[in-house]
This record gives sequence, structure tokens and C-alpha cells, in this order.
Amino acid sequence: MRVNMFFIKVFLIFTTLCLSTHANASWLCRESASQAQGNIFYACGHANAVTLNKAREQSLLNAKTEFNSFCNESSNCKDKAYIITPMRTDCDKVGDLYSCYRGLQYSITSKVKSEIDGHLVKREISNKEKQINKLQDQINDLQYLDKLSKDVNKLKNKSANNEIIQSNIKNGYAGFKIDSIKVPFAYGYEKLIELGPEYEYLIFRDIIGLKFNVSYMTGLKNKDDVSERDLPNSTSKEDHHSHKGIDVNFSLPVHINSVSIAPKFGHTSVKYKSTTKSYNNYGVAQNAHTVPRSFNDNYFGIGVRYGENYFIEIEPRKYIKSGNSNVGVSVGISIGF
Repeated sequence: MRVNMFFIKVFLIFTTLCLSTHANASWLCRESASQAQGNIFYACGHANAVTLNKAREQSLLNAKTEFNSFCNESSNCKDKAYIITPMRTDCDKVGDLYSCYRGLQYSITSKVKSEIDGHLVKREISNKEKQINKLQDQINDLQYLDKLSKDVNKLKNKSANNEIIQSNIKNGYAGFKIDSIKVPFAYGYEKLIELGPEYEYLIFRDIIGLKFNVSYMTGLKNKDDVSERDLPNSTSKEDHHSHKGIDVNFSLPVHINSVSIAPKFGHTSVKYKSTTKSYNNYGVAQNAHTVPRSFNDNYFGIGVRYGENYFIEIEPRKYIKSGNSNVGVSVGISIGF
């Protein structure tokens, strides 16, 4: 029971103090700009602003301005030292603006500012000198630690770079590519698809290599497209189909970052069929005549490739026997080893 009575008394005292403080602040700063009582000066500042922080800040500046204006005109305040004690700050939101009233209590002492300022200056100088000496020692330690860290990092980087260089040294490349190229047959150009592996051995660092490639070649038609009906007593044009072959080439690629340029020499060998049909008096196909044929020619070329693991390559070719030229486009994958 005694404990409960004790807490009730504390609560009543605390509530009375809060209410009296709020009432005093309300009366002082909302109804009077400033007030002086002996060597105590109560300065109030008011401000309106869009934000609460701005209103509080500006009301504080206005309270200080109020005191400075009073102090400069008062003989018992000018050049005297004083102690500032913050008072209550009341803020309300009025419309879109925040309105703040702020109070400061100035206790004016009998001491001259210069005497106190001089003593404070000497004490601050001594404190700052001690801080500077301590900071200088810390700076020296940090600089030495930084130097040691840089030396350690240099050694680590040197070691790591050596490991990277060793790991990046390649002996060659192995890959697979798909090529689309038009071959100059006797009857004209025919588009063929090349699929095959390639192997490259580096003969000078990772710059110059010797490459070998062999590809299987196939056409897009596996049987003739000759019509079963046409003009009576006529013969159809030759239809060429069932292209199968092989392409073998050697090259000397030069690598520059992700680009390689490779002069090539190769041989293309393709077998295919040519079919004609004869039509009777009614225009119906009666006889089909199929002749096996072949294409064999050497060529020079130059491949320009972009990419490392995955690449695209453009390759102009010049066939030696026929004298015809073409351009092939290929994509593929290449893995170093």
C-alpha cells in the first residue's frame, strides 16, 4: 500500500511539472516576444515554414537574434559572458505550414567575455595540441600500416598474375563449326551446308597457330524436283540433287584479342546427281534419266573470325580450277586446351 501511494505521488508531481512548464512556455513565447528578470533574459523566436525541421531551426535563429538585439543595447549585458539554457519548443501545423515558438534562457554573468574567452582559448589550445600529437602518432602508424599493406598486395598481385599467366597459356584450340556456302558447280552456284570439327595447334605463343578442318557437306535436296507432267513429247531440264561431299582445309590463323585472321588452302569434293525426264504424247513422264556427277577443286581463302569460345566467321574463297569466287558464313564453338 505504501509503495502504491509513493508511485501515485510521483505521478502527480510529474504531471504538475509538465503542465506548468507547458503553460509557462505557452504564456511566455506565444504572448510575449521577450522578457527580462534581473540578470535573466528570456528570448523567444517564432517562425513558419513548410517543414517542421525548418520551422524549428528558424525559430531558434530568431530567438538568438532577439537576444543579440537586446544585449547590444544593454550596458549590463554587452561584453559580458552568459550561459544559454534551452526552454520548451511548441510547434503546430497551421494549414500547409508548421508554426514553431522557441524559448531560450540567457543567464548573464558578471565576468567579461575577453577574460573567459582567453582562459578558454588557452585551455582549448592545450587540448588541441594534445589531440594533434595523438592524431599525428595515429597517422604515422596508419601510414606505416598502409605501406605494409601495399607491399603485401604487390606481392600477392605479382603471385596471382603469375598464376593467371600460367593458367591462361594455351597449347591450342579444338572446336566445331557449321558453315553455309555456295559452291560454283558447272551448272551454277548451289548452297551447301558444312559441318565438322577443327583443330588448331599454337606454334608461336598464343598469337599464331596451325589449323586443320574437315567438314561433311550436304545439299538441301535429297531427290529431284522434276514434274511428272509437262509438254507432250518434250524433255525436262536437268535437276541437280543429292549433293554429298567433303571439304578439307589448312590455315594459319593470327590471333589479335577476340579477332583472328586465317589465310587458308583447301580442297572441296562433292558428288551429286542430275536427273531429266521424257514425256509421251500425253505429257506424262515416261522415262527418268539420272546421271552421277562430281565437283573437285582446290581453293584459297581467308577467314575473319570474331569471338573466342563462341564465334562467327566470314570466309571469302577463290577456286583455282573454275576461277569462281564465293563467301561462306559460319558459326561455332572453340575451346582452348
